[in-house]
Amino acid sequence: MAARGARAAAGMPIVGFLSSLGSNDRPNLRDAFHRGLGEAGFVPGSNVAIEYRYADNQVQRLPALAADLVNRRVAVIAATGGGASVRAAKGATTAIPIVFVSAGDPVKEGYVAGLNRPGGNLTGITWFGTLLTGKGFGLLHELVPKATLIALLVNPNTPESAHTPQDLLETTRILGRKSSRWPGATPFPPCTSIANLSLMAG
Repeated sequence: MAARGARAAAGMPIVGFLSSLGSNDRPNLRDAFHRGLGEAGFVPGSNVAIEYRYADNQVQRLPALAADLVNRRVAVIAATGGGASVRAAKGATTAIPIVFVSAGDPVKEGYVAGLNRPGGNLTGITWFGTLLTGKGFGLLHELVPKATLIALLVNPNTPESAHTPQDLLETTRILGRKSSRWPGATPFPPCTSIANLSLMAG
Protein backbone atom coordinates (compact mmCIF):
# COMPACT_ATOMS: atom_id res chain seq x y z
CA MET A 1 0.00 0.00 0.00
CA ALA A 2 2.81 2.41 0.91
CA ALA A 3 4.61 1.67 -2.35
CA ARG A 4 1.46 2.33 -4.38
CA GLY A 5 0.96 5.61 -2.54
CA ALA A 6 4.56 6.63 -3.21
CA ARG A 7 4.19 5.88 -6.92
CA ALA A 8 0.98 7.88 -7.14
CA ALA A 9 2.56 10.75 -5.22
CA ALA A 10 5.46 10.74 -7.66
CA GLY A 11 3.02 11.24 -10.52
CA MET A 12 3.51 7.80 -12.04
CA PRO A 13 0.34 6.75 -13.87
CA ILE A 14 -1.25 3.47 -12.86
CA VAL A 15 -2.74 1.15 -15.46
CA GLY A 16 -5.31 -1.43 -14.43
CA PHE A 17 -5.17 -4.83 -16.16
CA LEU A 18 -8.45 -6.73 -15.74
CA SER A 19 -8.80 -10.29 -17.01
CA SER A 20 -11.33 -13.08 -16.62
CA LEU A 21 -8.50 -15.59 -17.02
CA GLY A 22 -5.92 -16.87 -14.55
CA SER A 23 -2.53 -15.22 -14.13
CA ASN A 24 -0.84 -18.14 -15.92
CA ASP A 25 -3.40 -18.40 -18.73
CA ARG A 26 -2.38 -17.13 -22.17
CA PRO A 27 0.77 -15.26 -21.08
CA ASN A 28 1.11 -14.05 -24.67
CA LEU A 29 -1.65 -11.53 -23.96
CA ARG A 30 0.26 -10.02 -21.07
CA ASP A 31 3.48 -10.04 -23.10
CA ALA A 32 1.77 -8.24 -25.97
CA PHE A 33 0.38 -5.73 -23.49
CA HIS A 34 3.88 -5.01 -22.19
CA ARG A 35 5.24 -4.67 -25.73
CA GLY A 36 2.51 -2.19 -26.58
CA LEU A 37 3.32 -0.13 -23.51
CA GLY A 38 7.00 -0.20 -24.46
CA GLU A 39 6.27 0.96 -28.00
CA ALA A 40 4.39 3.89 -26.50
CA GLY A 41 7.37 4.72 -24.29
CA PHE A 42 6.09 3.25 -21.03
CA VAL A 43 8.23 0.90 -18.97
CA PRO A 44 6.51 -0.90 -16.05
CA GLY A 45 8.16 0.07 -12.78
CA SER A 46 9.99 2.97 -14.40
CA ASN A 47 7.41 5.45 -15.64
CA VAL A 48 4.20 3.46 -15.26
CA ALA A 49 2.76 1.10 -12.65
CA ILE A 50 0.45 -1.81 -13.46
CA GLU A 51 -2.20 -3.25 -11.18
CA TYR A 52 -3.17 -6.77 -12.28
CA ARG A 53 -6.54 -8.28 -11.42
CA TYR A 54 -7.28 -11.85 -12.52
CA ALA A 55 -10.64 -13.56 -11.96
CA ASP A 56 -9.13 -17.05 -12.42
CA ASN A 57 -12.00 -18.03 -14.76
CA GLN A 58 -14.58 -17.10 -12.12
CA VAL A 59 -16.44 -14.32 -13.92
CA GLN A 60 -18.59 -13.55 -10.89
CA ARG A 61 -15.46 -12.04 -9.31
CA LEU A 62 -14.97 -9.50 -12.08
CA PRO A 63 -17.27 -6.71 -10.80
CA ALA A 64 -15.44 -6.59 -7.46
CA LEU A 65 -12.06 -6.67 -9.17
CA ALA A 66 -13.06 -3.85 -11.50
CA ALA A 67 -14.38 -1.81 -8.57
CA ASP A 68 -11.06 -2.32 -6.79
CA LEU A 69 -9.17 -0.91 -9.76
CA VAL A 70 -11.45 2.11 -9.76
CA ASN A 71 -10.74 2.61 -6.05
CA ARG A 72 -7.03 2.48 -6.84
CA ARG A 73 -7.64 5.47 -9.10
CA VAL A 74 -6.00 3.91 -12.12
CA ALA A 75 -5.55 6.12 -15.18
CA VAL A 76 -6.94 3.53 -17.60
CA ILE A 77 -8.29 -0.03 -17.49
CA ALA A 78 -7.29 -2.69 -20.00
CA ALA A 79 -10.15 -5.23 -20.11
CA THR A 80 -9.08 -8.58 -21.54
CA GLY A 81 -10.04 -12.23 -21.52
CA GLY A 82 -13.51 -11.87 -23.02
CA GLY A 83 -16.62 -9.76 -22.88
CA ALA A 84 -17.28 -10.46 -19.20
CA SER A 85 -14.24 -8.33 -18.32
CA VAL A 86 -15.45 -5.52 -20.56
CA ARG A 87 -18.90 -5.51 -18.97
CA ALA A 88 -17.45 -5.53 -15.46
CA ALA A 89 -15.17 -2.59 -16.23
CA LYS A 90 -18.00 -0.70 -17.94
CA GLY A 91 -20.24 -1.25 -14.94
CA ALA A 92 -17.58 -0.01 -12.53
CA THR A 93 -16.88 3.41 -14.06
CA THR A 94 -18.10 5.92 -16.59
CA ALA A 95 -15.11 8.22 -16.10
CA ILE A 96 -11.96 6.11 -16.34
CA PRO A 97 -11.00 5.22 -19.95
CA ILE A 98 -11.40 1.52 -20.76
CA VAL A 99 -9.56 -0.21 -23.59
CA PHE A 100 -10.91 -3.64 -24.48
CA VAL A 101 -10.15 -6.65 -26.65
CA SER A 102 -13.22 -8.52 -27.88
CA ALA A 103 -14.14 -11.35 -30.23
CA GLY A 104 -17.72 -10.15 -30.63
CA ASP A 105 -19.53 -7.15 -32.06
CA PRO A 106 -18.88 -4.29 -29.58
CA VAL A 107 -21.97 -2.43 -30.77
CA LYS A 108 -24.29 -5.43 -30.48
CA GLU A 109 -22.83 -6.25 -27.07
CA GLY A 110 -23.50 -2.70 -25.90
CA TYR A 111 -19.91 -1.72 -25.22
CA VAL A 112 -19.89 1.25 -27.59
CA ALA A 113 -22.46 3.30 -29.51
CA GLY A 114 -20.77 2.84 -32.88
CA LEU A 115 -17.57 1.61 -34.49
CA ASN A 116 -16.55 4.98 -35.91
CA ARG A 117 -17.84 6.97 -32.93
CA PRO A 118 -17.61 4.77 -29.82
CA GLY A 119 -18.79 7.47 -27.43
CA GLY A 120 -18.55 7.11 -23.66
CA ASN A 121 -15.33 5.96 -22.03
CA LEU A 122 -14.76 2.69 -23.92
CA THR A 123 -12.72 1.96 -27.00
CA GLY A 124 -10.88 -1.10 -28.21
CA ILE A 125 -10.37 -3.68 -30.91
CA THR A 126 -12.31 -6.73 -32.09
CA TRP A 127 -11.73 -9.41 -34.68
CA PHE A 128 -15.45 -10.29 -34.91
CA GLY A 129 -14.59 -13.91 -34.23
CA THR A 130 -18.11 -14.85 -33.20
CA LEU A 131 -19.43 -13.59 -36.54
CA LEU A 132 -17.28 -16.17 -38.32
CA THR A 133 -19.14 -19.13 -36.79
CA GLY A 134 -21.19 -19.66 -39.91
CA LYS A 135 -18.14 -19.53 -42.16
CA GLY A 136 -16.36 -22.04 -39.94
CA PHE A 137 -19.22 -24.50 -40.17
CA GLY A 138 -19.39 -24.03 -43.91
CA LEU A 139 -15.74 -25.05 -44.15
CA LEU A 140 -16.38 -27.97 -41.80
CA HIS A 141 -19.20 -29.11 -44.07
CA GLU A 142 -16.82 -29.09 -47.04
CA LEU A 143 -14.30 -31.20 -45.13
CA VAL A 144 -16.86 -33.65 -43.72
CA PRO A 145 -19.85 -33.46 -46.11
CA LYS A 146 -21.51 -36.62 -44.75
CA ALA A 147 -21.75 -35.32 -41.18
CA THR A 148 -25.40 -35.09 -40.14
CA LEU A 149 -24.94 -33.56 -36.66
CA ILE A 150 -22.75 -30.54 -35.99
CA ALA A 151 -22.01 -29.55 -32.39
CA LEU A 152 -20.69 -26.25 -31.06
CA LEU A 153 -18.94 -26.06 -27.69
CA VAL A 154 -19.34 -22.59 -26.15
CA ASN A 155 -18.56 -20.88 -22.87
CA PRO A 156 -21.92 -19.62 -21.53
CA ASN A 157 -20.11 -17.22 -19.18
CA THR A 158 -19.06 -14.97 -22.07
CA PRO A 159 -21.50 -12.35 -23.40
CA GLU A 160 -20.48 -13.19 -26.97
CA SER A 161 -21.91 -16.71 -26.68
CA ALA A 162 -25.45 -15.35 -26.60
CA HIS A 163 -25.31 -14.48 -30.31
CA THR A 164 -23.53 -17.61 -31.52
CA PRO A 165 -26.56 -19.97 -31.66
CA GLN A 166 -28.38 -17.79 -34.19
CA ASP A 167 -25.41 -17.85 -36.57
CA LEU A 168 -25.05 -21.60 -36.09
CA LEU A 169 -28.74 -22.36 -36.66
CA GLU A 170 -28.90 -20.25 -39.80
CA THR A 171 -25.85 -21.91 -41.33
CA THR A 172 -26.90 -25.46 -40.49
CA ARG A 173 -30.39 -24.73 -41.82
CA ILE A 174 -28.94 -23.66 -45.17
CA LEU A 175 -26.71 -26.74 -45.23
CA GLY A 176 -29.59 -29.03 -44.27
CA ARG A 177 -27.85 -30.29 -41.15
CA LYS A 178 -28.77 -30.59 -37.49
CA SER A 179 -26.89 -28.60 -34.86
CA SER A 180 -26.44 -28.83 -31.11
CA ARG A 181 -25.08 -26.18 -28.75
CA TRP A 182 -23.24 -27.44 -25.65
CA PRO A 183 -22.11 -25.21 -22.77
CA GLY A 184 -18.56 -25.72 -21.59
CA ALA A 185 -17.33 -23.15 -19.09
CA THR A 186 -13.72 -23.34 -17.94
CA PRO A 187 -11.79 -25.04 -16.51
CA PHE A 188 -13.31 -28.57 -16.22
CA PRO A 189 -16.75 -28.77 -17.89
CA PRO A 190 -15.34 -28.81 -21.48
CA CYS A 191 -13.95 -32.29 -20.87
CA THR A 192 -17.36 -33.51 -19.72
CA SER A 193 -19.10 -31.82 -22.65
CA ILE A 194 -16.74 -33.39 -25.17
CA ALA A 195 -17.29 -36.80 -23.60
CA ASN A 196 -21.06 -36.29 -23.86
CA LEU A 197 -20.74 -35.29 -27.49
CA SER A 198 -18.75 -38.43 -28.21
CA LEU A 199 -21.49 -40.58 -26.66
CA MET A 200 -24.14 -38.69 -28.58
CA ALA A 201 -22.32 -39.30 -31.85
CA GLY A 202 -22.32 -42.99 -31.04
